[in-house]
Amino acid sequence: MTDLALSAGYGCALSENISAGAGLKLISESIEDISGRGFVLDLGVLCSVPAVKGLSLAAAAQNIGPAVKFQGVEEKMPFNLRVGAAYAFNFAGRIGVAALDLTGERSENVLAGFGVETIVAKSFPVRLGYLYNNFSFDYAFVPFKELGATHRFSATMFWGQ
Repeated sequence: MTDLALSAGYGCALSENISAGAGLKLISESIEDISGRGFVLDLGVLCSVPAVKGLSLAAAAQNIGPAVKFQGVEEKMPFNLRVGAAYAFNFAGRIGVAALDLTGERSENVLAGFGVETIVAKSFPVRLGYLYNNFSFDYAFVPFKELGATHRFSATMFWGQ
């Protein structure tokens, strides 16, 4: 079984407090000799809250697109709606971030996630990632009960302001 998602995205500031972005993903999956491939679009918006320094709110719609065919049968992509909030704070001389995320997938219960992160030694996030100038690499291990576990890798390159 292999799953692959390649994506490219673009984001920009719309105003001093509001930014928006879009990403296009190529998704490919194969299980034994059955495979499918398709494209989906992600859209998101981020807003800083001037009245509460350090607070940001966000919303995103993920996997917008047509169904993917597997052996001639069309499968809908797992459309997600996400909302979240993050609060940046000072902790022992380091900037920390606490975040709350709510995710609703088509015909599934809403899931909530919470996380806290700080960067140690000016370049090592405690969240098992690494940030170096304009490049970051992240890793996460996510258990999926009876389906086993997944390893998630992310590489990001930043440019511009």
